[in-house]
Amino acid sequence: MLAVVDAPDDLRAEALKQGFYLAGIHDEQFIMETPADFVPKSW
Repeated sequence: MLAVVDAPDDLRAEALKQGFYLAGIHDEQFIMETPADFVPKSW
């Protein structure tokens, strides 16, 4: 997981492409981005 405050679009895209989860905050709102092939699992 990669946590950022402000990241350029190219960095966000590359992180997701490499399989990282991306957590960020913008205007006091938490945002979680996941790779396109993300499949949640029930534990």
